[in-house]
This record gives sequence, structure tokens and C-alpha cells, in this order.
Amino acid sequence: MALSWSDDGGIEGAPETLREKSTPAVHHVGVRPTPHDLARLRHPARGRPPAVAALAAVALALACGPRAAAPSGGGALPPAVADYAGLRWVPADATYVVATRRGEDALALLRGAFDGLGMLADVDAAELGRASRQELGFDLLSADDHAAMGVDLQRGIAVWSQGLGPSLAVPRADPERMAGEVARRRGPGTVIQVGRLRDVDVHTWRPDREVALHWAIAGDWLLAHLEVVAEGEVDGAWFEGAWAARGGLAATPDLAAALDEGRRRLGELPPLVGLVRVPAILAHPRVLEPPACASTLGALGRLFVVAAADAAAVRAVMVAEVPGGIDGLRALARPAPAGWAKARAGAPLVAELGLDARAAAAALGPCLEEDLVAGLGLDQVRGGRVFVHAIDTSRLEGRGAATAELGDPRMLARALSEIPGIGFLSKVRAIGPHDITEVNAPGVPRFAYGQLGPTTVVAVGVAMDDLLVGGMVAAGDELARLELRPRAWPEATWDELLAFPVGRARTRAALIRRLRAWSRGELTLALEGRALVMSARGER
Repeated sequence: MALSWSDDGGIEGAPETLREKSTPAVHHVGVRPTPHDLARLRHPARGRPPAVAALAAVALALACGPRAAAPSGGGALPPAVADYAGLRWVPADATYVVATRRGEDALALLRGAFDGLGMLADVDAAELGRASRQELGFDLLSADDHAAMGVDLQRGIAVWSQGLGPSLAVPRADPERMAGEVARRRGPGTVIQVGRLRDVDVHTWRPDREVALHWAIAGDWLLAHLEVVAEGEVDGAWFEGAWAARGGLAATPDLAAALDEGRRRLGELPPLVGLVRVPAILAHPRVLEPPACASTLGALGRLFVVAAADAAAVRAVMVAEVPGGIDGLRALARPAPAGWAKARAGAPLVAELGLDARAAAAALGPCLEEDLVAGLGLDQVRGGRVFVHAIDTSRLEGRGAATAELGDPRMLARALSEIPGIGFLSKVRAIGPHDITEVNAPGVPRFAYGQLGPTTVVAVGVAMDDLLVGGMVAAGDELARLELRPRAWPEATWDELLAFPVGRARTRAALIRRLRAWSRGELTLALEGRALVMSARGER
């Protein structure tokens, strides 16, 4: 048996009253559609639907589907579900999950991410909001807009998978309002199938042969799943897993460990918590891990992500466990001048890659099936550090220092030797066992440089004695650092500094405006116990 709604507004085999209520889409009910229905699925009359047709699919489910009750019984839910409501739907064997305490937390973190990292893509949260309002009719990052559509922002959402394709649980505060709002945004020509599982309508939209979008209404929750067809999922397995989950993952030691990391790193129960079971993902038949990659990704265990955001700051920490130990990672660490940490303190700009980037890229390249060493030019520069306290290009003055791990340690000395009369403009002196060359040439700031083994050290306006007394020392557990204090410098200084990498004045001005909306930003990568820890913090 099959019942189909078609673009001409008719419903085959339906009474006249039902014909009058049909919508301009094809809606298949039942698990055995007619040959005509199958033809319409393969060749929809109006071709590929627009991007917003995904909302149309949700609209039809909300507006036309029955209001199914959520599953009940089976005993009490794990305590973590009280704090992260979306975990109620996440099975114990999920390969990854991200859950928030409230929907508002998710939006606050997304706004912070776009305002911070979005600078790299020349976009911020406000611009994304304006673009989404123009395209979709609402601001994707606005709490007010989501609340107006019936989303319950006081309960948390969850995103997870039992394989690779993600599933999503969104709480609904006002189902009727959500139905009306989404229905207004649906696109024409959408082909939808409807099946029945656990007395719940499960809807499917197939935009092409590679993916399918499934969704269902369970009580006051919207459940959705993006199927990657090549993954070969059993029909309805995603829904059955969510229906039977009853907070299965929330009761596992893995989630307890993730929450413990959140309390320790953030000082509170994390507004956002994430867990990735890396071995489970690598064991998936669709993930083909090259043998040469086994010593890198294959060495990882669990990965935890915790984050928080408010009006003053955004904080996030990612902890990647390395069960076999971190000796291999520690071997990549490169030394730093003994006085480096003291000299850089308070600098508005600090950027450091204190590991052998060439060795790291050579190990990671097979995992990405790319020659990262050649692509990133790491045969020439393997790593380095830089800090800048002050810069004035108009007066050829500044205060800062840099180190570089060069493929050819004599590269700088040879380049300077090409300058006519450089010998008369330079003098050499010793700091301990190291020879330091001080250069005072026209057209460049006064600077000093020295070669300490494989490391080239250059300083402008910073005493080399302060940097090098004690020589080169192990840098500890920190492998990388990026630190910015955007408001420590006026706009004119940032404009001078960014003039070369960002040529267009208008683009540069927009970037500086976004940058100076923050008072401080910090990103670090460090070794800790048997883990690799990345921490990020931005202060508005």
C-alpha cells in the first residue's frame, strides 16, 4: 500500500477533503511505495531542491506527523542526563558525542568561535547572522530567533554517532510554533518518504545518492540523522539506537572521565563536553588507516573536549590521551634560549612552534595522504619562535626577537654576505661560547644574530645577553603557543604589521576591527602526563 502527495496537489486514493490539504511536495507513507513513487524519488519533477529544503523536510514532519510520545520505562536515567538532557538519546557504544548543558551554551560558544577563529576566514558572528537571516529568514546564532521557532534553549542538545554519520537531538519548547516557523521556510519540490518505527513516523529526504537525512518527533524532542550511504547502515538503526539508549553513554566511565576533565580545566561542570573514541573510529570499515599512519593516529586513545563561554571570555580545552606514553612527542620538542620566557613576558604578539615541524608533518602526512613536508616548505624552516613588544616601521625601530630551526643553518649569514660592505657595518662579539654578530646597516633596524647549533637567534631592541646567558635549554612541556594582546597596540601599529600579509587596506581594517574586539587571546599545545593538551582562551 502507498499514499503519495505530488506537486499537482492531488493525493491518489484519498478523499476530497484530504486532497485539499495536500502540500506541494511528494510525501510517501509506507515501506513499499508504488513504482510511480520510486520513479518520483529518482527523478523529482523540479530537480535538486535548494539548500533550505532540509528545513522543508523537518517542517513536514512537524506539521503533519503525529505527536509521538518519548519512550518510557526501563528504570531511572543516569545522573548526567539531568545536566545534559540530550544524552538521553546517546547509545553507550557511540563513537563520538558532543553535548551541551543548555542550547544557549551552544550558541554562545559558536558566536565566540566565529568571532575568534572566524577572523582567519574574514567572517565573524554578526556577518554570519546577517547572511543566515538573508538566506534562511533567521539568525543561526541568535538565541531569540531559535526561541521564537520553538526550540527549548534551557535544555541541552547532543550530537553523536555510532559510526561516522552524525545524529542530533534538539529539545522543543513549543512544537506548534516550531512547525509553523519551519513550514514557512520549506522549499518546493522536496521528495519525502515516511516509515513507521516504534509507533513513530520516521521521515527521510534524499538530496542525492551519497547522503540521506532522516528525522522523527519523539515527545518534545526532534531527532535527526545524516546518513552517509557508503557507510552501509541498516535501515532505521540510528533511530532504534537512540530510542533504546536511555542515556547509555552517560553511564560510562568514558563520559565520567570527560566531565572530570571539564571540572579540572574549567573549574565547573563544563557547559559543553565532547568525547571521541579514536580507536573505535579507526576500527570502522570506512576508515582506511594507512599502515604508515599507525604510529600517529593509531597511538591515540580517548579525546575529550570541554568548553565554556560568557560575555567576558571563551575557554576550550582538548585532551588527547596517548596510552603508550608521550616519549615520541617529547622527542619532537626543540630547545629555546634560556632567557626567552622572561623576555617575551607581556608581549602583544607571541607565536611559537617549539617542535620539529618537519618530523611531525612527515609522520602525519600519510594519514592525510599528502606530502606535508613539501607542501608546507618544511625542508627550509622546521620551526621557530617570535615575540614582538613594539614595532615602528616608519622609524625602523622595534623590540622583539625570533628563533628559527633552518634546514640550512648558514642561510641568514650567507644572505647577509651578499650586502655590499656588510663587514664594515657589522661587529662580532662573544656571549659565552657563542659568537654574536651585531648589524647596523641602512634601510633595516639595528639587529643582532647568532647561531646556536641548529637554531638561528635574531633580536631587535632586545639584549642578546639577556636571551642567551645560559645558552639553549629544554623548553619544558609546551610545544606551541600563540598569544595576542590586540588592544596593547593602537590600530596604526597593527596596520603596519599586517600591511605585507594583508595587502588590501579595506580588508586589513576589517580584520583589525575584529581583532581589537578582544583584549587577549591565547592558544597553547603542551604535553601532560600521558596526554597532548590544547588549550584556548579568548577575553573580550
